[in-house]
Amino acid sequence: MPKIFFKYLLLFALFPAFTGMAAQDSIPGLESSDSLDAENPWLLSTNRAGMVFSRFLPDGDFALGLRREQGDYHRVQASPEAYRYGFRAQKMVRFSDLVFDGGFNYYNQQQNMVGWTSRMNPFTNNPYMLADSMRGRYSKDYVEINGSLAYLILPRISLGLGVDYMVGDGARIKDPRPVNAVFSMDIKPSLVYSLPGFKVGLSLRWMKGREKISYKTIENAKTYRLFRQFGLGIGAKTINTWSYKRNYYLNGLGAGLQAEYQLGELKVFHALDYVASNEAAEDGSNNPRKNDAGDYLENILNFSTSVSFGERFQHTVRVFADWNLGSGSEFIQEPYTEKGITYYRTVAVIDKYSFMHLLPGFEYRVSKPYTPYLNKWDLCFGLEALYEQESYLLEAEQQMMNLLPSFSISRAFVGEKSSLALRLDLEFSTSLDKELRQLRPYTALQNKAVWKGIVEPDFQLRSGSAYMLGTGFRYGRFVRVVKKRSQFVYIDLDFRYTTASHEAWAAPKTRTYFALSLGLNY
Repeated sequence: MPKIFFKYLLLFALFPAFTGMAAQDSIPGLESSDSLDAENPWLLSTNRAGMVFSRFLPDGDFALGLRREQGDYHRVQASPEAYRYGFRAQKMVRFSDLVFDGGFNYYNQQQNMVGWTSRMNPFTNNPYMLADSMRGRYSKDYVEINGSLAYLILPRISLGLGVDYMVGDGARIKDPRPVNAVFSMDIKPSLVYSLPGFKVGLSLRWMKGREKISYKTIENAKTYRLFRQFGLGIGAKTINTWSYKRNYYLNGLGAGLQAEYQLGELKVFHALDYVASNEAAEDGSNNPRKNDAGDYLENILNFSTSVSFGERFQHTVRVFADWNLGSGSEFIQEPYTEKGITYYRTVAVIDKYSFMHLLPGFEYRVSKPYTPYLNKWDLCFGLEALYEQESYLLEAEQQMMNLLPSFSISRAFVGEKSSLALRLDLEFSTSLDKELRQLRPYTALQNKAVWKGIVEPDFQLRSGSAYMLGTGFRYGRFVRVVKKRSQFVYIDLDFRYTTASHEAWAAPKTRTYFALSLGLNY
């Protein structure tokens, strides 16, 4: 990525933070994001041109954060104990018909006893994974920058642009140690055409990403077994080595349509988004090969409709559906030599892996406004149904259907100089149907190892029953930080406890989550 682009992006993202002291119609202190989103539902869409319709702008936010997760209820490639610390800054500003929104986020993640993965994020749905069975501490650093602008260029036309950029690196502190370098970029231009009582929008999307993985060992005299996976336990023959390289390249395009219309106090918002992406994997560096890797093509469709109404009590009903269809392509290649150098050319491409994810849902929220931008109390009921199907041609298949109800309640107490917000969350997951089977018994040792090490325990965890109880606490107070101006300083605590069971487990599994933030609104 050219350094000049990174510099301009950083300036674009942080510009609102440096203009935060300018006089503007921002919200003093504690605000409710749910109230702001209901007031302007375009903020939840991929169309950044809709920022111009916000009557109220949230305060800028700077916070230091720490969180800890611990427990045996986790996916195989996740950590039984993880720590994360960092800081973030986010600010939105308006200059007449021009709105800027920018933010910066840095965090370090320490994950203990991580195994069966060499990727920074092993949960991308891509089945073409490179892994080993050793476990150790994974250290990861991330920098995320986001910037958006919206401009009312004509009385009925607004233009927008959003840019999200992430760069990170990581390494496992144990042989064989994968060393990672990753980046991703997501650019979303957009426009909105407005008529009295009706708005229609169009957004486009361009995605690009890369992850470089290099296995290294400190003790070069010792070799380790690496698994090159194709999906559901099937993979190429394992190799014993002390060094290996793999690269992933992501490219994607998408588009979205949005529409909003208002009938009296009734506000209706529709959003439809489609993204097609391809993540290609290849081994080696100078002369890459794809025999033991593959390409994962993904098509994602998201639809949502929200209806908001009411003044004394604000009601929001939202229905949505997420659909994801993926396929994996494997390559048959042959080597050839030119001027003494060996290259690889593709002679056949075979589609063997398929994945489908369907998640329809419903949400009802009722709240009592305290001000136009803050709810005194808030109740939310949600229900989702998850269906997933995964298969590897003539080898294995799995499917599951889960029901996911949820409930949350929050209450805000606002004084002249201080505010207190309390929250309670309940989430459940129960299995309605599940099946995991080999179409013919696995005989290769590497396939048996991955099936027992990843596929089977991961399926049990995701198809069992789980219950989550969460609670949140935020207390803030206006403090004179700089001369002639008071800032809202706050402490935010979040705690979650999850317990889960499955008929294959001898005892329930649990996980605890704790997060602490110290922040400043400006």
